Amino acid sequence: MKEALKNYIVKSSIYVDPSVPWIWLRIHKTGGTSIWDGYLRDIGGILNKAHNPSMYKRWLGEDLPNTKNAFIWTFVRNPYDRFLSAAAMFDIPPEEFVKNFNTICEPELTHWRHTRPQHLFLEYNGQYLPNFTGRFENLQADFDKVCDLIDIPKIILPHLNKSEKRELTPKVIDFVNKTYERDFKLLNYKML
Repeated sequence: MKEALKNYIVKSSIYVDPSVPWIWLRIHKTGGTSIWDGYLRDIGGILNKAHNPSMYKRWLGEDLPNTKNAFIWTFVRNPYDRFLSAAAMFDIPPEEFVKNFNTICEPELTHWRHTRPQHLFLEYNGQYLPNFTGRFENLQADFDKVCDLIDIPKIILPHLNKSEKRELTPKVIDFVNKTYERDFKLLNYKML
């Protein structure tokens, strides 16, 4: 686990409560804003690179305390809906997003972490990291399960960062099928 965290695809997507311990592997565009801004940010004691960098850097240092038995959880989303949500978030028509995907989603740009295939956040050297995988499509019910598993009070999550529905055209379907093929298989979502 230590090696997986040190080499994680987007270190700012690791949230940790070292006292419990649990680790949330946050995949962008899967309800994370509702979970973090709507609840977890206010709990306190949770480490994240963006919100408390010095403590997080120490935690992610050589010792990596409490990682061996840490409960690891995440949320995933249907690749079509996730792609359309990213396009809406950046106000780019889906077909234009497809056409310019490699330019728009270069690693140094914000778009990159919102469009990486989900399996890259979930697997390391062939090992599936999470102990629990919730689905965006069942966000509240699955988050209730997480609350029970990490022993925090349940709340009704707000729906934050909501985007307008975009059109799923044949060109977009073909692109998503090719780009996120592993996600469909690993996460058991049906391809169109």
